[in-house]
Amino acid sequence: MIKYLICILVGYLLGSLNIAIIISRLVFKSDVRNSGSGNAGATNVARTFGWKAGVLTLAFDFAKCMFACWAGRSLLGNMGVCLAGLGCMFGHCFPVYFHFKGGKGIAVGAAVAFSINPWILLILAIVFFSIAIPTRYVSLSSVCCALTLMIASFFLSGGSIPLIVLACVSGVLAIYMHRANIQRLLSGTEKRFAFHK
Repeated sequence: MIKYLICILVGYLLGSLNIAIIISRLVFKSDVRNSGSGNAGATNVARTFGWKAGVLTLAFDFAKCMFACWAGRSLLGNMGVCLAGLGCMFGHCFPVYFHFKGGKGIAVGAAVAFSINPWILLILAIVFFSIAIPTRYVSLSSVCCALTLMIASFFLSGGSIPLIVLACVSGVLAIYMHRANIQRLLSGTEKRFAFHK
């Protein structure tokens, strides 16, 4: 039981380290949640402060979940990956250090995909860019990736129930966090991303 709690707690506390907020406050002297879409994630950081800050945010969010999943696997195998990965997802979306207002879980979800099976991440990358480049709707690409993660886990997780649960809960959470984006997409008011910035 202690190992189960450690996996969840480590994942959540790591996930709560929201680099988007940290960078915006320390480097740019503002809170990224007060700019652009109001989201504390790589896309809004890139849109607000430029692509270099966005890439750094993406890399950190990916790395923190990878470390959490690695630690979970070391303690409890696939069950540890599931608990630590979910802890990190919820920590990223609802960070305890920043009044429970964080990102939408896409970069963290990418790390979850890699931890389940690297081939899933490759599939997600293809889905993401095949939609994002022609449409410039990052939110639409992200939602499609969340759906793909859930579907792919049934075929590429080795039949591991904990890993399938991890993928499905992560996917549902990511879609839930994009609910406002989905409404704007349906109404035609969603902003397009400028990749050249």
